[in-house]
Amino acid sequence: SETHAMLGSAIVPTCAHIPSSTIQPLRSASGSARVSGAKTKIVATLAVTFVAHIRIHRRVRRKIAQTDVFLGTLSPAVPARQDLPSGLTKLNDAAARGDVRAAEDIFYRIEPHTQSRHKRVLYNTVIKACAKAGEPLKAEHWYEKELLAGVVPNKQTFGKLAEAAAKAGDHAKARAWIDMRNERQLEVNEIPMNILVDAASKSGAWFQAAAYIDEMLDNHLQPDLISYNSVIDACAREGELEMAEAWFEQVRANSIVPSVATYNAVVNACAENAEPERAVEWVRRARQNEVLPDIVTYGALINAYAQQGNAIGAEQIISDMIAAGVTPNLFCYSAVIDVYAECGQEIQAENWFRAMRE
Repeated sequence: SETHAMLGSAIVPTCAHIPSSTIQPLRSASGSARVSGAKTKIVATLAVTFVAHIRIHRRVRRKIAQTDVFLGTLSPAVPARQDLPSGLTKLNDAAARGDVRAAEDIFYRIEPHTQSRHKRVLYNTVIKACAKAGEPLKAEHWYEKELLAGVVPNKQTFGKLAEAAAKAGDHAKARAWIDMRNERQLEVNEIPMNILVDAASKSGAWFQAAAYIDEMLDNHLQPDLISYNSVIDACAREGELEMAEAWFEQVRANSIVPSVATYNAVVNACAENAEPERAVEWVRRARQNEVLPDIVTYGALINAYAQQGNAIGAEQIISDMIAAGVTPNLFCYSAVIDVYAECGQEIQAENWFRAMRE
């Protein structure tokens, strides 16, 4: 290309501009100098023609490329941002809050003005609101409306349907939605598997939650902290303290850094087994690893002492959390009040009731 550029700058770009006088017919062998000169002129003419064709070819290719780019911006396969429904942001905000009623109202306002190719987004977002609110029946209702409207569901649709069932603790229904997703040969990744782990956890089936972790590994999927937290939480719900602690160690063994939620799940397991000293030890371990306790941690500690009937210990935790700048909530006060009431110490219970109201 550099050679062509150099030639182009030194010669006339098209052979149409070459004077006809420069191209002489070949004469007989009487003058070899004339023949040699004619050959030279012919070669020069061919070179100019070749360079001209190359230049034209390049210009055409550039025009085609520019046209392709322009047409690509008009292609419906990649919709422009302004083509999206104008109320989609408000609809998504309502879904994120779990405000099903607001999401439905916005849907009915913007759906008639939405292009067909974007309607699945609207239906999925309303189903997302149902999932956030833990309303699986409502989510199913909107799934049926989506089908009746001729909208084809995708992996997000089935994921949110399963999530709605999981939040309601309906493990069987969540499994059914994920199976339906798989039957349609949609992508299987960590997200639907984590939904199943969560569903099993909320239904109290810790062994099933653990089995899903094994299933993920068998399918070359990597469980994350959310996966393990759900399993530990499931163990805590069933009072399986040793299993909760074993799964916590599995988190560390996989080079995953435990969060405050991970420690809280184990502390909850200690509380369910009425072992406050063991719970305190886990909180100490959390602090050693620079994980500070939160309101959930303190609530679990208070519950651990309450399960043991130790009102003094529960009181001490409230004092500790206030000193740490964490404000006790209704659950914390109620736990202490209940312990004193069960022990027949009405005066102390009334004192804590007044403290709670203040």
